[in-house]
Amino acid sequence: MPKKKAAGKKGKSAPKKKKLAKSKSQEEVKAEAPVAPVNALPNASNSIYCETCEDVICFDSPLMGQHNTQLHRISSIPDAFNARYDIIVNAVKNTLIPKRTQLIAQITRVDYRIEEIKTVKGIIYRDIKNEYGGIVERLNSAEGVKLAILQYDIAELQKEVNRIDSILQHLDELNGVSPPQATPAPLAPAPGQNLVQPVGGGINQVGFLMKFKRFQEDIDELITKQFKVDIPVIPNDLPRELAEKRVQTDEFNKQKALLKEKNDVILKLVQEMKIREKTIKDELDKQTKAHVAQSLTLLDDYANELNKFQLICTFCGVHLDHIAVNLECPRNPLITDVKEFVAPAHFYTSVIPSKQFFATGRHFFVKPDEEDGDFNESKIVMNDEVLKDNEYAQAAVRKIREDYSLEKEQELEAKLKQMSLENAARDGKPESEATINRKDFEFLLKSEFRLSGREVQNLLELVTPSFEDKINFKSFFSFLRKGENFGESFTKPRMEESDEEEFENTLRRDTAEFNIHGILKEKFNKEDSLRIFPAKLNEHDKEYLRERIDYLNVKNGLEGYLSYDDLALTLIKSDINCTNEEIKAFLDSIPKEGKRISNYSGIEEVQYEVDYIKGAFGLV
Repeated sequence: MPKKKAAGKKGKSAPKKKKLAKSKSQEEVKAEAPVAPVNALPNASNSIYCETCEDVICFDSPLMGQHNTQLHRISSIPDAFNARYDIIVNAVKNTLIPKRTQLIAQITRVDYRIEEIKTVKGIIYRDIKNEYGGIVERLNSAEGVKLAILQYDIAELQKEVNRIDSILQHLDELNGVSPPQATPAPLAPAPGQNLVQPVGGGINQVGFLMKFKRFQEDIDELITKQFKVDIPVIPNDLPRELAEKRVQTDEFNKQKALLKEKNDVILKLVQEMKIREKTIKDELDKQTKAHVAQSLTLLDDYANELNKFQLICTFCGVHLDHIAVNLECPRNPLITDVKEFVAPAHFYTSVIPSKQFFATGRHFFVKPDEEDGDFNESKIVMNDEVLKDNEYAQAAVRKIREDYSLEKEQELEAKLKQMSLENAARDGKPESEATINRKDFEFLLKSEFRLSGREVQNLLELVTPSFEDKINFKSFFSFLRKGENFGESFTKPRMEESDEEEFENTLRRDTAEFNIHGILKEKFNKEDSLRIFPAKLNEHDKEYLRERIDYLNVKNGLEGYLSYDDLALTLIKSDINCTNEEIKAFLDSIPKEGKRISNYSGIEEVQYEVDYIKGAFGLV
C-alpha cells in the first residue's frame, strides 16, 4: 500500500519536478530526496543499474529522474551483475589467488627461518652446556675426592670413639647398670659429668677381674694411639675454571687491543716509508736525469774532440785505427813516379803527400775533407791500377760486369732498401741513416752475382774499411756505376797450383745454387749429416759460430732460439769446408720448434733451439 501512495504522489507532482529542474541543481534534488531505510534494499524486478554513476536505481526512487537522461547509461541488473561478477572473479583468479599462494609461501619461508634460528640456538646452547657443563662436572669430581678423604677420616675417628664407648658400656655392665637402649651414649661427657660410675656394692667383681686384662690392653692402646689433628683437605684448591676463563678473556682483550695498536703503528710506519721512498725515488730520478744529460753533453764534447783526430789514408782511404796503422798500404807501392800520379782524383783527400812518402808501402794519414760528408763514407776511386794486385777483387768485378744492368741495380736497391729500413726501424734510426749489416750484404752479393766469400770480402774492402759492420749501400751503387767499364784489361790471374785449387774449390762451393726456402736435389741422411758436418769444424770455425749464434740470439730477441734464415746465412758466410747441400741436409736434421715471420723472406720460418745447435756443433 505505501508503494501505491508513493506512486500516486509521483504521478501528481511530475509537473512540479520540471519546474524544479529549471531552478535547482542535481545536488539540491539529491539533498531534498527522502532517504530510504537501510534495510530497504531494491530487488532485481523493480531496479535498474546506472553504468555512469555505478549505482542501483529503483523505478519508484525519486532519484530516477536524474538518471533518465542521455548522459547516463542504464543497464539491467542481470547484465550489470554478470559484467561486474566476471570482473571480480577474474581479479580473484588472476591476482588474489596468486597473491595468496605467495603469502602462504612466504609464511612457509618464515616458518623455516624460525626453525633455522631454533636449530642454531640449540647448537649454541649445546656448545655452551658442553663447555660449562664440563666445568661443573670437574668441580663436582674434585669435591667428591675431597669429601671421600674427609669421610674416610671421620670413619676412622668414629671407630676410635666406638671402642671407647664399648669399654664404658662394659664397665656399666659390671656395675649392673644397663644404659637405656633408646638413648645412645654421648660422644663426650657433659661438663661436670663422670661417665665411670663409682664402684658400689653391686659390682660383679669376678667378671671384672676376668675382663681386666683385656680392658687394660684396650685402654693402653686407645691412650697411646695418635690421631690426625690437622685436616689436610682444604676448599681453597677447588678448580676455578670460570675465573680462569674470565682472566683469559681479559688477557685476550688486552692482547687484541695491543695488536690493534701495533697494526696502527706498522701502518703508519709503512705509509711514512712509502712517502720517504717516493721522495728518495724522485730525487734519484732527478739526479739520474741530470747525470745522464751531463753524460750526453760530455759524450758530445768527446765526440767532437775525437772527430778532430779522425784520419784517413790519402792513398787508399782506410781509416786510422790500431789495426790499419801497422798494415801496408795497398796503393802506395803502386806509385813509383809522383809526376805520373799527382791528379787529385787519384787520392782520397785533397792533401797530396810529398815525394818522400811515395812508394814506401806505408799509409799517409791526414784529416778527411769536409766535403766528404759522413766519415764512414770514404770516396771511392776505382781503376785498373787499384785492382792489379787483388785477384779476388778482379774476379768479383769481372762477374759483376757480366751480370750487371740497370734492372739488376734496381732489383738490388729495392732488396737492400727494404733490409736497411728494417734495420733502421729496429735500431730506432731515421730512414736517412739506413744501413745494412755487412754479413747480410755479403750474402746478397754472393747470391746475386755468384761471388765467393773471399771475392766479396776483397771487394768490400775497396768500399768500406774491414772493421766496419755497417755499410751504406748507396756508396756501393756509386761504385758499381763507376766500375761498369773496369776490368776490361783483366785476364785470369796466374796463381800457384795450391792457390788455384783452393780458389776453384771455394768458387765451386760458394757459387753452388742455394735456395733457403727451396728443396735441393741431393738428399743426405740425417744421421750422416749430424755426424759428418760437425767433424769438419776447426777451432776457428767453432769460435766464429759461437760468437755469431750468441749475437743473433741477443739481437733478434728470440730467447734461446735461432731462425732458419739466420743459421743458414751464418753457415754460408763462414769459411766452413762444406757444400751448400751438406749445410741444407744438416739444417733439416736439427729438430725445429715454433714459427715466426722471417725478416728476410716475410714468410713463416721454423726456429732452432740455441742449446741444441751448440751441442750439435760441439760448441758447449
